[in-house]
Amino acid sequence: MLSLHEKNMLQINFQVDIEASPEQVWAILASKEGMSQWFSRNLIFEFEEGGEFRMEVTMDEGHWIFYGEVRRIIPNEELAFTWTQQEVGGEAWPVSTLVRFQLTKIEGGTRVDLVHS
Repeated sequence: MLSLHEKNMLQINFQVDIEASPEQVWAILASKEGMSQWFSRNLIFEFEEGGEFRMEVTMDEGHWIFYGEVRRIIPNEELAFTWTQQEVGGEAWPVSTLVRFQLTKIEGGTRVDLVHS
């Protein structure tokens, strides 16, 4: 879901329920192998607050670099990092955005909320 919130802030929301415990979901989410499946095989992700996030992706539209910093880690609950993109040979976005995964225990598994704002 794409929505416009207060102060005209653009936000992307995605929610999925997974039949696994928060600990099982976290084990995949908070690993380079798991993040590589989600984002890109060419990924650097240092799982500590202040750690580096960086990946390169080639699409039909061009070659992109995405980078940022890990801002928050609460095991089995939350992972957040900044996100800036730059087309190779082009200018970077003028501001960084925030990507946040929140895990919530529900009956039969875990709800994963992804908010990119």
